[in-house]
Amino acid sequence: MPSARRTRAVRARSPGDLCPGGPPRGEAGPRPRRRDHHAGAWPWPNRWPHRRQAATAAGWGLADVDRLAPHQANSRITAFVTRQLGVPDDRQLSNVCEVGNTGAASIPLLLAQSAADGRLKPGHRTLLTAFGAVLTWGATTLTWPDLSYPPSGRSRT
Repeated sequence: MPSARRTRAVRARSPGDLCPGGPPRGEAGPRPRRRDHHAGAWPWPNRWPHRRQAATAAGWGLADVDRLAPHQANSRITAFVTRQLGVPDDRQLSNVCEVGNTGAASIPLLLAQSAADGRLKPGHRTLLTAFGAVLTWGATTLTWPDLSYPPSGRSRT
């Protein structure tokens, strides 16, 4: 019987003290500030090694990843992440062109849609990777379970 434990490794990080000098006067707490205003200027490949670390912690090489499920911020970023990791395009899951950036719900929605349309199948080794405002980031791995879709007792409308 397969193990109930599906998550293999989790790596999450933030750059630490994002607001040196404390919060602005009159505000309750610190808020993140960026020195530049263009996300493309950030050194993404060096800043976010967590994707490779999560795969390694799961005992996988990047070639072992069957599906990549990146945060669906925009298609340019998802294409960049896929190229950066060397994952073939046909292994990247994406729905941003259909639903747009759905924020924190993007990966759960992507997984549900991909399972429903057959792009994500039981046994697929899946690398999930996300970021928030380019200031926090995380990744985890899982082996997609054998689920009936839609869940029994519920109908899709």
